[in-house]
Amino acid sequence: KMKDLYNHKVSFSGLGLLLEGPAAYKRYIEKPENADTSYFRKGGMVDCFLTEPSAFENRYAIMKGTIPSGMMGDLIRVYSQLLDLDNEDTEDECFEAAYNVSGYKLPLTTVKKKFMSPENQYYFNFLRDSKGKTVVSKEESDQAAVVALALKTDPYTAEYLESNHIDNPMIEVLDQVKLEWVGYKGYTIKGIVDRIIINHGNKTVTPIDIKTTSSSILEFRKSYLKYGYFRQGAIYTDGIKNSIELLPEGYTLENFKFIVADMAMRLPPAIFEMSCDDIDVGRRGGNWLGTDRPVKGY
Repeated sequence: KMKDLYNHKVSFSGLGLLLEGPAAYKRYIEKPENADTSYFRKGGMVDCFLTEPSAFENRYAIMKGTIPSGMMGDLIRVYSQLLDLDNEDTEDECFEAAYNVSGYKLPLTTVKKKFMSPENQYYFNFLRDSKGKTVVSKEESDQAAVVALALKTDPYTAEYLESNHIDNPMIEVLDQVKLEWVGYKGYTIKGIVDRIIINHGNKTVTPIDIKTTSSSILEFRKSYLKYGYFRQGAIYTDGIKNSIELLPEGYTLENFKFIVADMAMRLPPAIFEMSCDDIDVGRRGGNWLGTDRPVKGY
């Protein structure tokens, strides 16, 4: 038990929950929320289309029809995962465990009848046949492809996301870059940056994170504060600074950029660049810019 506590890893989401207090974080680690929602699936596909297009077929399985949402969707995914565990639990025991996790208040027998509907059975069987892949609907896949194309062709974001600059021998594009370094108080810190562009001509390094949102991009500033993206940018900035391969001597590290797209495409995508003050507050904490509101750094 003590070894497990010593090796405990805090995710970025968990770091935010620590701000709410120990009880909120305790609930999070004891019963993590299922992140397999349509929003996360579409956001993941946009990232994949832009930074790892060759991995798409190995990572996603496209299903006809609509993927069950809410508690039934969670129940089916958990049930499928439990069936794959190497233990002696029966199918009924696995189903009951998934039922308990899903949060249903309806009787178990009623939920079982709902599970046996043709659309739920189709999703369950497709999930079982697509082990190792994230199951997405064609509608979700098409929407993610449209957003990715918009990001690659928009006159502002194309500078960072289109593929023509790959042929430029002076520009090095690195995608899904893994960072790991020993940081604050000796903690090992890890992260993955969506894209880093190293320009050997003007000796600059540009780090980028791609964000998708279900609301207008005009609301991104609120999300930036609410979800602590300023901490995320500070973490990535410090990780790059600790890597001579990513930041060669004599090169300038540009301030972190978030490239943001609205999944409904109500407005064109936009670029939000962190200020030096943003990065410092994300690192050490302080008053939020222009206000007396205190926020914590990582």
